[in-house]
Amino acid sequence: MIENRNVYTEREKLDTGKLLSQEFSLLGCRVKKIGDVWQSTKNGKICFFYGTETSYSSQMAYRILKNKDLAKKVLRDIGVSVATGHRFGQSEKELAFEKLKEIGLAVVKPVDGNKGQGVSVEVTVENFDAAWSTAFNFTSKGILLEKYFENGKEARYLVIDGVCVAVSLKSGPSVRGNGVDTIGQLVDQINQAKENDPTRRNRLINFDARRLDILESQGYNLGSIPPNDKVVSIDWKTNTSTGGDARDITFEVHDSMKKIVEKIAREIPGLDVLGVDLMATDHSVEATPNNYIIVEANTRPAVQRHQFPDFGQPINVAKLIAENCLRHMENGTRSSDIISRNILEPIEVMSPIARKARVSLDPPNDKPTESAADTFRKADPSPEGQITLVFGGDTSLGDAYLEKAKTQKYMRRLQANPLSFFEKLMPLVCDKSHFLVNFESVLSDSPTGPLDNDKKYLGWDQPERSLDMLKKIGVDTVSLANNHTMDFGPDRLVETISHLKQAGINVFGAGQNIKEASRPLKLTTSLGNIYLLAGYEVRAKYRDDFNFYATKSSPGVNPFRQRQTNQISKSIERLRSKDPSSLIIAYPHWGGASNYQWATERMFEVNSSFLAAGADLVLGHGAHMVQQCEATHAGSTVFSLGNFVFNSPGRYEKKNAPPYSLVARLQLQRNPLWTGTLALYPIVSDNKRTGYRPRPVKEAEAIELFGLLDMKSRPGFQKEFSLEKDDRGWYFSRSFTIYPKNASLQNSII
Repeated sequence: MIENRNVYTEREKLDTGKLLSQEFSLLGCRVKKIGDVWQSTKNGKICFFYGTETSYSSQMAYRILKNKDLAKKVLRDIGVSVATGHRFGQSEKELAFEKLKEIGLAVVKPVDGNKGQGVSVEVTVENFDAAWSTAFNFTSKGILLEKYFENGKEARYLVIDGVCVAVSLKSGPSVRGNGVDTIGQLVDQINQAKENDPTRRNRLINFDARRLDILESQGYNLGSIPPNDKVVSIDWKTNTSTGGDARDITFEVHDSMKKIVEKIAREIPGLDVLGVDLMATDHSVEATPNNYIIVEANTRPAVQRHQFPDFGQPINVAKLIAENCLRHMENGTRSSDIISRNILEPIEVMSPIARKARVSLDPPNDKPTESAADTFRKADPSPEGQITLVFGGDTSLGDAYLEKAKTQKYMRRLQANPLSFFEKLMPLVCDKSHFLVNFESVLSDSPTGPLDNDKKYLGWDQPERSLDMLKKIGVDTVSLANNHTMDFGPDRLVETISHLKQAGINVFGAGQNIKEASRPLKLTTSLGNIYLLAGYEVRAKYRDDFNFYATKSSPGVNPFRQRQTNQISKSIERLRSKDPSSLIIAYPHWGGASNYQWATERMFEVNSSFLAAGADLVLGHGAHMVQQCEATHAGSTVFSLGNFVFNSPGRYEKKNAPPYSLVARLQLQRNPLWTGTLALYPIVSDNKRTGYRPRPVKEAEAIELFGLLDMKSRPGFQKEFSLEKDDRGWYFSRSFTIYPKNASLQNSII
């Protein structure tokens, strides 16, 4: 019998936290969000939860299961079957290859990965190189090489307070032919239905070169019309976050399989909610040591696959988790008997939200986000009537830093494969109308200058390689208003400007004199004019000792003072008066906060002068880390985007700074007012953590930073920004309409 795909009609976007908060509320609890955690209160008793991790979760249990090597040892010790595997560091590729030849078909995955990222299955000697590279795109800690469990089907077993309450079978995305539609059309139909899934609507089926190869290996392409009922696989990976399907099989699973995962929860105390990925040749037969393996166990399993499965009966596990926590809050008793009865009896298992989203029948699916550097999409034109501006922070390939003895291996990599430093960020900056970065270096070969003995950090980049990289990643414009472009004096600055212009890259924020340095960048678009203004905050030492700032007759960078009335605010005021319907963006390089520190009160005051003068958006940089974000009726501000690719060792850990920066994507439309969405994509920019491969954040990191910005920014951050995820990754989103700041123009529109 052909099983129909579930279709949901619920429109509200839901994640695990929101699903749990709704169930706590239905149980009479007062629920609120504090930073990145939720708090539930009833009769003076409190329970915190973060996803499915609750106040009753053990930190030690989390520590054990987070370390996959250690987890395997513990699981093996308690007597359950686990995948046999071996750990290898990045320098041990030859040893790993020899081990692969010994064990045969294998799985390669990062030791600290999640959501299926970086995992390759059915790895052979022929595709080992690709699997190795894929894994190390998502880790710097090493990989696990495990023997592949042939003919196994992987399922997620969910355990609450020691009882297995739901089981969801994983399968890779696929389409079923109808003899009429092409594979591309069948995927579109699934994606249209998938958009109605309130928990996974952004995770649609996408195609990359690997998936097209999988189709080709079956004799198909996107234009092929498969025969009626023919199932065509799109990917072998089964994780729902990378495009897989979830099918509930709770009532089909043999009790002995459930007892295995319940044993894990019992033997590792503190796992009030546990997700176990178990692979078996058949989940409906009695477990034996040879017909199953534990792939991994998770302390914070998502509930979406159980509550909104693609196939099968939805089970309201969020309700079961909330009820379990409430029992702990009230009297600390275990709830095994109650949970078992709730799940095994044919009761109504869907919440009011799930009932509204009640299943009818037919298609949806999920999607991956990876994009290899050498196949990233070029700057595709934006849809008609829309433009997309992309902003990166401090940028330098860092020849001056990498030539030092401690970083020689990265210098060798820079010489051999400079694109490798950018590859993980490419999905964030492609598909744009215009891409800007703050180029914080000098284009010159091993220069010397007057500040060699006076300035601690001097930056230079080899010109040909750097220009080639800037062009390859799609940079259209650079700001030179910062504290490094005059490191080797005015002649090197002028040469840098000349190099950039000859390469077809726009320059602003510095010049031959103050007139040139202070000139805004003007983008003439189909929607109207957009102006960008750059400047470097005046610092006494840089002015008096280093001669960094442009004057009427000498080269330098554009200055602005830390005062309510300053050079940039005056320029904004003139532009607003001259072109009242334009969009104005300030792009300042702050010096008011020390590196790796948060924005100061004085910076907030100066920023308010930019907005009061008529700026619509302020995107700053200078601290090498993300800084506070805010949005008011006057405009939106990101005090520091931090670093883009900046190849210095950095001092994040020494300064106790968060290891994060941002890439901003500003999508604009106009009808007749400017409207837009500002999407801030967090990245891990601490090179000591990433091995000089900055990358988009993982889910837990996104949640952590969102909470940190809420705490550090002024009140209203969570009201104005939301945490979202799309095919590029996690981001903080704000949609807005820009109302005219010129009163007469505003009246004419009204």
